[in-house]
Amino acid sequence: ERPRLLVGISGKHGMLRDVWKLRYFWLALAKHDLKDRYRRSVLGIAWSLLKPAGMTVILTLVFSSVFQVSIREYAPFLFLGIIAWQFVTESILQGCNSFRLGSTYLRVRPIPIAIFPLRIVLSAGTHGLIGLVAAGLVIWFCQGIDHPLALLSLIPAAMIFTITAWSLACICGILHTAFSDTQQIAERSEERR
Repeated sequence: ERPRLLVGISGKHGMLRDVWKLRYFWLALAKHDLKDRYRRSVLGIAWSLLKPAGMTVILTLVFSSVFQVSIREYAPFLFLGIIAWQFVTESILQGCNSFRLGSTYLRVRPIPIAIFPLRIVLSAGTHGLIGLVAAGLVIWFCQGIDHPLALLSLIPAAMIFTITAWSLACICGILHTAFSDTQQIAERSEERR
């Protein structure tokens, strides 16, 4: 049986069903990636907040005076946007190498190859979730939360965002296997923003 990416979704042995059956496998891979990334780090996963927080401070100081907006209004909005952008770019850039990282597993057993971009998105999503919690705290501190039940709308939004990032990671992984320059193009595009 050959590895499947997008075929047979509604069939008896659909790709999504196969991915779900292997959930302990891809969750273990994502957990291993996070442990390996922060193995000897003093701050650990808190490093994922340093870049967006630093960029938020610098850009808020510059642009709040240029646009004549309150820091309490602008900083939470900017911080949330940087967190979201970091999640998408990390999913895309690391998604380019997702199949290379999973090549050992693919040689051993035919499994849906969509698992390997999902592994990348879950690792990036952990950073994004930590950033989302931090952004929520910044919003609560700066502006307060008038309607706490409105936060429930974040659940379907996060699911849609995660599926989109997974799709982009799959596309970039496939493109990178055919065209080695895909990652460099994605990196250059991210640098220009």
